[in-house]
Amino acid sequence: AEVKRWYEDGKQFYAPWHSLIGSELAFAVDGQHYADDNERDPQRIKPVDPSLLNMQRHKAAQILKAANYYEMRPGDDRDDPQASADGKALLDQVTNDPESEFQDALEDVVDGALAARVWGLEVGFDPDCGASGEVTFEATDPRHVFWTPGFKSPHSRRCPWLIIEKQMLPAEIEA
Repeated sequence: AEVKRWYEDGKQFYAPWHSLIGSELAFAVDGQHYADDNERDPQRIKPVDPSLLNMQRHKAAQILKAANYYEMRPGDDRDDPQASADGKALLDQVTNDPESEFQDALEDVVDGALAARVWGLEVGFDPDCGASGEVTFEATDPRHVFWTPGFKSPHSRRCPWLIIEKQMLPAEIEA
C-alpha cells in the first residue's frame, strides 16, 4: 500500500515534466513542429523536413565516437582505494564487452536525450544469465521514472525511493 501511494504521488508530481518530455519528443521525432494547428489561413506553409532528425543523428554520432570515461573514488577515508580501482576495471570490462548490451543502450540514451532533453540508463544485474550472472543495461524513458518529490535527482543519497514503471508478464510478477 505504501509503494502504491509513492507511485501515485510521484506520477502526479512528475506529470507536468513528463508532459513536456512528450512534447519534446513529438517535436523532435514525430515532426509536430507547430503547437498552433489553426487552419485559419490555408496558405500558411508549415514546413516539416528531416533536417532536425538528421542533425540529431549527426550529434549522436559525434557523442558516441568519444571514449567512455569513468572516475571512481573511495566514498570516504575508510574505503579501500584499491576497491575503487578494481571497480573501475570491472566497469571498463563490462562496458567494453562486445556481447554486453551497453553500447546499444547508450545509443538509445543519447538519441532519447537529444530528442527529449533527458533520458535514463538503468544498470541492473541478472543472476540467471551466464555462469555467475551478468550486468545489464537498459535505456529508460524518463516518463516511467518517479522518485521522492522534492529531490532534484534520484541519485541523491538522501532520496528514500525510486520507482521505474515497467510492463511485466504475469509469470514474471508471480515469480
